[in-house]
Amino acid sequence: MKLLGILLVAVTITGCATNTDISNLQSQIDTLKIDVVSVSTVATAAKLAADNAAISATNASNAANTAEETMKLTSTKLNSLFNHTQYK
Repeated sequence: MKLLGILLVAVTITGCATNTDISNLQSQIDTLKIDVVSVSTVATAAKLAADNAAISATNASNAANTAEETMKLTSTKLNSLFNHTQYK
């Protein structure tokens, strides 16, 4: 019975984490927290850049549509002017 008790105490002691193990794990956790903050910062910057690119693309599309409408109006006016000069 005494041998079983000693064996149980020995297994319990060797199976427990030491303070060094806990310190190492805490250090790894702290490093991971820093990495998460860094990744989050990069992701936020990337989202901002993507949002700005989307706004620029929308503005470019609107400008192209305006230019196309202006070109159509100018073409119509030139055709009308050309046809008018042909009647004279």
